[in-house]
Amino acid sequence: MVRGYFMSRALGDPASADRFPGVRQVAILPKKFESIEAASEFIETNAEPGGNAVAVQFASNQWLVGAWVAD
Repeated sequence: MVRGYFMSRALGDPASADRFPGVRQVAILPKKFESIEAASEFIETNAEPGGNAVAVQFASNQWLVGAWVAD
């Protein structure tokens, strides 16, 4: 579902284009965290600049998606 948010063009531009301009794809990382704080820290220290987003799961079935973007 997270990957579809970034990739699906069934209705034109993917929904992610508004929130993450310039991000073409998302890496779904095989990590699951107990809290959003731990997930956020992981993304901040492991995501690389350059146009891709990172998604990790936290709690029971929630996702945190982040990307390094520049204006």
